[in-house]
Amino acid sequence: MSSPPTPAVSGRFRHVVGELDRAVANSTTEVPSEQWEVPLHKRDLVAKLIEENKDLWKELINNKFCRAMKESTRVDHHVLRGFEWYMMQEYYFVANQVEYEAARVPKAKTASDVQRTIKRVSNTAKYTDHFFKAITGAHPHGMGISSSTLLSTKLCPVMKKYIDLIDKAAEEESEVFSMVVMIAGLQSYYAIASDLYKYSEHRDTLWYKFWAEENFGLGSSCLQQQKFFIDNYKHWKDDMGKITKLFRETCEYELELWEEAWNHSPH
Repeated sequence: MSSPPTPAVSGRFRHVVGELDRAVANSTTEVPSEQWEVPLHKRDLVAKLIEENKDLWKELINNKFCRAMKESTRVDHHVLRGFEWYMMQEYYFVANQVEYEAARVPKAKTASDVQRTIKRVSNTAKYTDHFFKAITGAHPHGMGISSSTLLSTKLCPVMKKYIDLIDKAAEEESEVFSMVVMIAGLQSYYAIASDLYKYSEHRDTLWYKFWAEENFGLGSSCLQQQKFFIDNYKHWKDDMGKITKLFRETCEYELELWEEAWNHSPH
């Protein structure tokens, strides 16, 4: 009898890719001719933010917990418990999005909006189910965390503030600004996962299997994110102060979550 497949799961930014796909589909495909007169490096918001905030960016992608994941064995108790805590926080981020998306259904203005929103609720719920099974499933196809442990875990204050920021941007800001709050997370996930995937000393760990391997596949989405902002240059070019503030704030949230994983006491 063949073994059951490992549920497809990697973390919250695999789910966020769906939001990016939607934004790309809704944005104009025709780039104004005057934009081509602006050098590419000035239109590449993602690269610009990373370069101009490289102090914080380097601190994020080289954080202590991710360095430990790259060096540690699968039986390293401290890293294992920290990773389990981190993934449980990821689960609650995704689960929260089901509630958020469902609340948008009554606000839809057209029949097509209703159908699109319902589809997003369905897709998010399916991903949440996959995530739940991956965390609570038995080894080697799951992380082996009991459902009672997962369901009794509380959303940490940092993740709660992060969720509030993302939800507020989606409700109150333009499509472009609602995508700005995703830059730090998506790009740092891929940067960290790439490093772990290529240079981990041990490849039989839970974090390699359930996080590094999966998020290493985000490369094409990172490029798509870059292209989205290049194509929408006119919609953000006059708001760099606000955008930089948002980018640094989200970088700090990402860093704080990794630091919480490092400092978290074993459950």
